[in-house]
Amino acid sequence: MGAGTSRTGAAPAGANQSTDAAVSPDSAAQSDKGCRWFGEYVEQSWSTRQVVNDIIKVQTAQERCCYLDLLEPVEVGAPLLYIIHTWDRPFHKMIKVLSKGLALAYPDLPEEQMFVWIDVFAVRQWGPALGPDDLLNLRTAISSCQGAVLCLDTAAAALTRSW
Repeated sequence: MGAGTSRTGAAPAGANQSTDAAVSPDSAAQSDKGCRWFGEYVEQSWSTRQVVNDIIKVQTAQERCCYLDLLEPVEVGAPLLYIIHTWDRPFHKMIKVLSKGLALAYPDLPEEQMFVWIDVFAVRQWGPALGPDDLLNLRTAISSCQGAVLCLDTAAAALTRSW
């Protein structure tokens, strides 16, 4: 199975793929376990930007949907944490730090209940730039989380842009 390939190869029943919004109002998130599974298929040196361009956009090209729409319903859930990061850092480092941090911060929470909102999975990577509805939906996504994680490097690159 290639990176980002759904276990079924198709979007789950009921997946909202017809919307013009890039950010879904449903505030869905991918499981931490799913992020680690996805990361197993990514080259260690790849930046998140490379992951989006070479894997996520390839996997979602036919449906022009967000990556989450390709996953099994059990792999998608309400977000526990909203993840803020830069696309120019190694994808693997972000996933590794998140997994370790989640295990430490939530030692009693079952792995199946750990869902994180990461833009590359939750936002449709096709179409025009984000519009007013997307910003409202983004606010909803952030509000639905229990907290946020800011992934910073020595250059604090994640702080140089906002949606």
